[in-house]
Formats: sequence, structure tokens, C-alpha cells
Amino acid sequence: MAKPESLSLCGNRLLDAAIDQFGRMGRSGASTRAIAAAAGTTMSAITYHFGGKDGIYLAAAGHIADHLERVLAPSLDGAAMPGASDDEAHLAEIDRLVAALLDLMLDERSADWARFVSREQLEPTEAFEILYDRLLERVGERLAALIGGLGHGRWDDSAIRVKAVAILGQVRIFGTAPGMVRRMTGLDPAKPENKAAIEAQLLAVCRAAALA
Repeated sequence: MAKPESLSLCGNRLLDAAIDQFGRMGRSGASTRAIAAAAGTTMSAITYHFGGKDGIYLAAAGHIADHLERVLAPSLDGAAMPGASDDEAHLAEIDRLVAALLDLMLDERSADWARFVSREQLEPTEAFEILYDRLLERVGERLAALIGGLGHGRWDDSAIRVKAVAILGQVRIFGTAPGMVRRMTGLDPAKPENKAAIEAQLLAVCRAAALA
């Protein structure tokens, strides 16, 4: 599989087109012909850069992981110390991570990768292992470490991880169910004032879940 940094402009256009096509049509439904056409190139370019459909599918997962790693790096760096006394610092770091994830969920440019990742969550393939090993596990472990620091030994590891998953689920719905969000809330997340209101409520809910 070609590394994103080694790809030509054509290769990166192919990855962007592939993420869109695979997200909309699924791995089996998407065609290399449609991907090449969307990228403005020929099918032979897919073979040249990625070896074929399976290769570009896995490369697309890696491309998503690369992008999200860069975006979330500031919120994932550093390690919480279990048992730390500064609870407010742990909560502030949870806020920071949740806010960064929400920004991604509400960004219209994220719709393509969100569909791709959602399909892999529902029916995992080897691409899920790339996403999990490169990013999803890192996000989950960071959140679990912060929650564990808040617990001061009150919760076992299983309880901490359930809390972390519950918080991630609270954030994820804003990316995977935008129609429901708009219908239920009457808010357009694209408007800054609405986004701020959504974030404030979400942070309060996530803090409560971390402390429960």
C-alpha cells in the first residue's frame, strides 16, 4: 500500500474519490471505474498506485487515519496520571477532546470519511483494524485515562471503558445522524451560534457521564 506522503496529486485525488465512493456504496458496491472517473483519471492509475480495489480500500482507511491523527493530535497528546488530584484539569482535557471530536462531526467536509468509518463500525473488515490501531484505540485510551484519573480508584477498568464508549457515542450521533439532530433540535449546526449551544450542552452531558 502506498504511503500518503509518497503519493502524487493523482494518487491523493483517487483516495478522496475512493473514500466518497466507498462511504456511499460500500466496499462491494463501489467500482474502480467510478472512483477513477470521480478523480478525473483512468482505472490504470488505481492499479499503479494501489494494486487494485482492495488496495485502494485499505489505503483509504489509512488516509482517513492520517487526517484525523493530525486534526486530533493536540487533544490526544499527553497522558493523564491515574489518581491525580486535579480533577478540574482532567475534566478540562475531556472537554478539549470532546470539543475537537464535535468539530469533526459538524464539519461538512467530514461527511465522506464519517460514512466510511460508520460502515466499518457496523461491518468491520481489515480496514477497521487500520482505523482502530491508528486512531480509534488512541482516542478511547486517552478518554479512559482521563476518566480513570477522575475516579481515584472508585471504578474498575471495565466501568471506566464503558463510560468512555458512552461519551464517544454522545459525540458520534452528531456525525452519523445529522437529519435526526436537525429535526429534533431545530438547530442548524453550521451556524456558529447553534454550534456553540450544542457544544455547551454536549460538554455538560459528557462531564456528567465521566463523573457518574
